[in-house]
Amino acid sequence: MSSWLLRKRILEEGSYIDIGDLGGFSETTTTLGEWPESRALPIPAWSPPRPHLTFDSVKEFELFTDELTHNLQENLNAHCYDTLSNFLRLCQEYVGKCEGFLSVAEFFREYNPPIIPESYTCVGLACDLMVRCKHLEDKNPGFQSATYLVSCEEKITNVNWYCASSDPPITSEKEHVLVCIKINIAGRSGIVLLDSGYHVASAIVVMHDGEYPQSGPIRSSTTNNSVCRTYRYAFWPDNPSYVAWYVSEEHLGQKKDHISLILIDKPFISSLDVAERRNLIFPFKTLLSRDSSGNLIGGLYFPLKHISEANITLFYRKEGNIIKTKIPITYFQGESKRDEIVESFVSEVISSLGRQYQDLRDTLGFLADILSDTDLMTQLEDYNDAIELISIDN
Repeated sequence: MSSWLLRKRILEEGSYIDIGDLGGFSETTTTLGEWPESRALPIPAWSPPRPHLTFDSVKEFELFTDELTHNLQENLNAHCYDTLSNFLRLCQEYVGKCEGFLSVAEFFREYNPPIIPESYTCVGLACDLMVRCKHLEDKNPGFQSATYLVSCEEKITNVNWYCASSDPPITSEKEHVLVCIKINIAGRSGIVLLDSGYHVASAIVVMHDGEYPQSGPIRSSTTNNSVCRTYRYAFWPDNPSYVAWYVSEEHLGQKKDHISLILIDKPFISSLDVAERRNLIFPFKTLLSRDSSGNLIGGLYFPLKHISEANITLFYRKEGNIIKTKIPITYFQGESKRDEIVESFVSEVISSLGRQYQDLRDTLGFLADILSDTDLMTQLEDYNDAIELISIDN
C-alpha cells in the first residue's frame, strides 16, 4: 500500500494528525479525499456545516471583532507569507530520493506536505490564527464550534455554473484557505472571514442582509506604488453557500476585475493535502513580510523558470513607498562576485524579513541550484500544466 493510501486509511479510522495545538477545534487540515490516478490533485473534502456563534447585539459583536482583529494583526506581524520554503523542501526531498521514483509526479503522490514552522503559506497562517484565537471561547462559548477553515477558488469566470450546487464542481483546485466563523446577531445571520494570507488586517464581516456590520470595500497592500487593489465581499445571490470575493485593481487608468468564490457553508478538511499541495507546484513564489496593518514591508518574488531566464524581484518599504530591484538569480549561485549596490539592497530586504544574512543567501543559493536542474524544472512545469487542466472550465 502506498504511503498516501496508508495515511488516508489511518485518517478515515479517526487517528487524525493535528497541525499545531488546535485545542478544541474538531477538524484538522489533513483529512484526505479520493485521488484518482488520472487527476493531478486529490479531490477536496469537506465536513458537515457548523453552528452559529450568537450575539445579542451589534455592540457585543463589535467587541468580539475587536479582539479578533487584534489576534489577526499579531498573526500578520509575526509571520511572513512564504511559498518559497515549502517549495525548496519539496525539491530537496525529491533530489534526495529521486532514484527511487520514476518521475516528480510519482514522488508527489507519495509526498506528505508539511507545515514548516515560521514558513507559512495561507494554510499555516490560518492554523496559527485559529490557535491564537482559541482563548476567545472563554468569553464566547461556542466560538470553537463555529470556527473552521474554508476553501477558496480564485478567478472564476463561470460563476453561475460554479455556484449551481452547494457542492463545488469536481474541477476545483482550492488554492486558498481562510478562517471562517458563522455568526448570528440578534436574529441576523452572517459570517466573519479572516484572511492573513492576503494581508487583510481586519475581520471581514459578510451579512446575509448586507447591512451593518457588513464590511465595506477593503484596500489591499501591493508591491506596486501605482496599483490600487480593492476587495469587496457578499453572499452570492443565487447560492448563499458561497461568498463572492470581488477583486478590483486599478493601474495607470486601467481597471481589471475578477471574482473568487469562498465556500463558507462547509469546513474544508483537506486544506493541507489539496491547497498546500497545489501551492507547492504553483509557478510563482513569494516571501513577504507584513506589518500589523497588512502593509507589505519587504520580501521577494519570482516566477519559476530555468536559471538561464530566472530573475528575482527584491523589495522593501521606505517612507511609505515600495523600493524594488530585479536581478538574475544566477547572482546567488556559487561564489560569484558580489556587487556592493546589490548587497546593500539585499541587506535592506533581509532586515525587513527578520532573517539572518547568511541564512537567506544560502536559501537563494539553493534555489539557484534547483532552477539549474533542467529535468526537474521541466517536470514541475508539466505537473503545473496538469493541475491547471483540472480547473480549465471554471
